[in-house]
Amino acid sequence: PLQDGEWVQEFLAKLAPASAPVPKPEATDEEASADYVNTPFTLRELNSALSNRSDSSPGKDNLSYGMLTNLPVIYKTKLLSFYNDFWFTGEFPPEWSEFVVVPIHKPGKEPNKADSYRPISLASCLLKTFERMIKCRLQWWIEHNNKLPPSQFG
Repeated sequence: PLQDGEWVQEFLAKLAPASAPVPKPEATDEEASADYVNTPFTLRELNSALSNRSDSSPGKDNLSYGMLTNLPVIYKTKLLSFYNDFWFTGEFPPEWSEFVVVPIHKPGKEPNKADSYRPISLASCLLKTFERMIKCRLQWWIEHNNKLPPSQFG
């Protein structure tokens, strides 16, 4: 068995290895110039990304979906401006790379072993909302440009 505190180190080592390669997406000029994908996000897209979201646990910034959903239009417009800046520059706030990782004890497992826990990562709702907006655009583009192989579904 691990000593007090050792399980935490083992748990973190499994969660975040020393290095992990990040593949860079490649696109042809034709694919990169898709009109719809490269237009600014709209307030409708932002509101759609925020709709029907449960008020889940916030990330490190403590901003919840409820807070974002209930922003007055003037502040949603400002948030949208930030999202569009991020979209066109490819530069994101470094804080969006920071997650709160909470180890959840598995029922019936020994509490002093790293394998007795599963990690839950809490990301910023600002990040998750932006990801949802991007996902909707990419899904639309993939479907309308027949980029999904027939064998792929779901």
